[in-house]
Parts: sequence; C-alpha cells; structure tokens
Amino acid sequence: MAGTYDAGIKYGLIAVYAITGEKALAYALISHAGMYFPFLLVGGAYFILGSIHLKDIKNQSIEV
Repeated sequence: MAGTYDAGIKYGLIAVYAITGEKALAYALISHAGMYFPFLLVGGAYFILGSIHLKDIKNQSIEV
C-alpha cells in the first residue's frame, strides 16, 4: 500500500525517466523508508534516554 509520497515519486520517475512502474515504486518505497526510519530511531532514543515517561504525558493537562 503506497501513499501520496510514493505515488508522486513513482509517477514522476515514470514520466521523466520512462522506467517501469515496479522499479519506480521500489525506489519510492526505499527512499521513503530511508527518510522515515532515521527519524524514528533518533526520536525513540531520545524518548528512552530522556526523562520522558508515558505516565507523565498522560497526566499533563492541556492549557489553552
């Protein structure tokens, strides 16, 4: 299942470089994962190593 990012990359590569849809989708998925997982890992490490706990987030009130 691909989202708007993947579809845009896929159809852009097909239109500009005339490559097959399978190769374009493969590139789109790999590039998407390559940009997503580093942020996920850094955010997860910050969350684990920092002084943030889920119970603190649940108990925090929202001030407007």
